[in-house]
Amino acid sequence: MKNIKYKFKISLLFISLLVNNNMFAQGNSCIDNNFKNGDFETGTPCYGNSSCIHLVSQGHHQNIGDADGWVKIWNSNSSFADFYSSGYNAGGFPKPCPPTGNYGGCWISNLNEASATYREGMFGTLINPIVSNTGSYTFSFDMAKIGGHGISEIGVYGIYNPSNLPTNQPISSSHVTSNMDLFGVSNTVLLGTISVPADTSCNKQNYSITFSSSGTGFPVNGVTHILVTRSDNVMSGRSYCAFDNFCMQISEPEEPELCCDISGLNVYLLEKNGKYELNISGTTAIQEIEVSMMDYHLEYSEADCKPADIGMFGIISSTTPNLSTLVLDPASNNSQSLSWLPGSPSVLNSDVINLEVTKPAVLNIKCCDVKFTFCLKVTFKDINCNVCEIIVCPIKDWNVLNQQKILSGDDDPVNVALNEGRKKLNKERFGKDVEEWYAQLNKKPWITEMLKKYPDDIKSLLKVGRRLIQENGKLERHDLEIIEKSMRLLDSEVVKAPEGFIEEALNRLRSSVGKNWQQLMDELKK
Repeated sequence: MKNIKYKFKISLLFISLLVNNNMFAQGNSCIDNNFKNGDFETGTPCYGNSSCIHLVSQGHHQNIGDADGWVKIWNSNSSFADFYSSGYNAGGFPKPCPPTGNYGGCWISNLNEASATYREGMFGTLINPIVSNTGSYTFSFDMAKIGGHGISEIGVYGIYNPSNLPTNQPISSSHVTSNMDLFGVSNTVLLGTISVPADTSCNKQNYSITFSSSGTGFPVNGVTHILVTRSDNVMSGRSYCAFDNFCMQISEPEEPELCCDISGLNVYLLEKNGKYELNISGTTAIQEIEVSMMDYHLEYSEADCKPADIGMFGIISSTTPNLSTLVLDPASNNSQSLSWLPGSPSVLNSDVINLEVTKPAVLNIKCCDVKFTFCLKVTFKDINCNVCEIIVCPIKDWNVLNQQKILSGDDDPVNVALNEGRKKLNKERFGKDVEEWYAQLNKKPWITEMLKKYPDDIKSLLKVGRRLIQENGKLERHDLEIIEKSMRLLDSEVVKAPEGFIEEALNRLRSSVGKNWQQLMDELKK
């Protein structure tokens, strides 16, 4: 949101570089790796394989795209990174040691040259995009400088590239176009630089960079790829480096300190038929609203249900162009951060924003499923530039009662007792019909709709239940009016009740005036 000063505990993007001489075994050390095919073991290297279709002029080696999850940075005018099996060496250089299977390689050349021949890099895909403001991450890999001379430097960049396509920017020399401009400055962040050793050696060392997703310049839509190439700095060296065991792990989840200087806001996110309704009520004139993806997680029912390409997910879109007098910024739609701007300031009262969120792909097999959960951060700015930040996660219709503190939770005594009472109706002649009515009601957001239209009536009904169930009170005659009105509204405006059920239920209740909840339940056993 433009000009909003967040009171999150946000620090500038920090970089720490750690180098150690311990060998890195990815299978044992990289738990929950978010880097796709970081060890290069998925894919078949072409070098030494005469059946490959790559051009002979490329020596069957500039084929990084044959490794699953790795893509070319550019299409032409420069070289591509290489993909080798452990049995082959690059250009007569020593094989990286100790051997750990397939590996990638490329030139890291910081020389300022008119030719782009030695401009190469590794461009890998993240399994799940890194969303901004979700914590600190550690990126690590094994590297050996097996050839070259002089001093060179690696640049590690986070890139937002949902199309998974190479850049369309021209590569005319060693440093034109710059790395920051390959995919656009707004889609690129420099995560850190690493000095390549001056001396050559086959021995791999492990390098790591820790960065914050809350830092300055981190792409608003997040990071989908990691680019490892020469930094934009001009230096005196050209090094051929072998890479292996790329690993991306979260090191410290973000726990933001939310601020709210606007009183009276009530916000909840209702899940409805695979889509979402963001419900907003308040008493203060609002001039800006931002809805952004805060965090998401996915869990497949089986590991084999996860496709090789899970697609882009967590992208928010809205079909609500106007929120009272606020107007959706069309440039923000279909991103991870949507903004509604003035217009003119407006008091929002029971206003709804319709949202859709893209979900990860799952194999089209009957037994396969994916559980996708997320939360949104909703930021408000009022006419006095006060800010309120609220995090909301999707809830089902019934949980709106919990959200608005009408019930304390699923184990609220009123909730438990009402469900037990409903189940006992199965012994009545209306039992099957009542269960069907209840099932039809639950196919609609009836609680949410009733709370919007008749909030006082629903709250009064729950107060009657609270007095009877939790306070051991007795059914009073004026309670019947509250109960009857609610039943009539459900019957006429939501789903028609079973024929004759409402009249019989009311007659039974009239004969039970003066009885407590336990006595009412005992009546159902007769």
